Amino acid sequence: MTSMGKWAFILLLLVAASTTQASIISFDDWDTFSSRLGSVTTIDFEENELRRWRSYRDQAHFADVAFQGSGDLYTVDPDYYRRFYDWDSGDVLSDQHAEGRITAYLPQSIYAIGVDLMTFRPFASDVRVILSSGDIFDIATANPGNRTFAGFISDEAISTISFESLSGRFLNIDNFTYSTQVPEPRTYLLFGSAMLVLVFFRRRWKQLSGDNYTDK
Repeated sequence: MTSMGKWAFILLLLVAASTTQASIISFDDWDTFSSRLGSVTTIDFEENELRRWRSYRDQAHFADVAFQGSGDLYTVDPDYYRRFYDWDSGDVLSDQHAEGRITAYLPQSIYAIGVDLMTFRPFASDVRVILSSGDIFDIATANPGNRTFAGFISDEAISTISFESLSGRFLNIDNFTYSTQVPEPRTYLLFGSAMLVLVFFRRRWKQLSGDNYTDK
């Protein structure tokens, strides 16, 4: 194999490798996240009267998403206990068990997810986010009164997403947003790889053409 052929083979392998794994972009602010998407569906968990809460013993279903906790899940009105539930966000979905974990089971063809994260006991605990692709993100949450946004866009459909409080017992989520719009992080990667291949061959062709002209 010539040197030119060897380099071309390596570049093609790199392009092929880039297509074997999901490409995921993470976001820490809503505006940037939403600017990448078209229409979205948002679940805000608003269902309680003033100072009330509701318990779900198995799964909580909102829209077409099923939420599973490490134990019972609750939707809680912020006035029930303002110190723990008032995040300027209305009702929240809360897991209050030792594991502090909430898993969302999504409908088909979901490529983007955004959510507000809140923790307490202690406040500002780290939250581990695990996508169905196996990708893991550790998110540092903010102090009381400040929600922490986490958003993810994948070029492969996301079937589940889990949130787990790493150092606290209580985990709240709100404004769970998802979209079926197919983003293009991998498309951009493939386009860039293809451009590199074209540039390489163009330069190599010029070199060979110059060598042939010199020989004449």
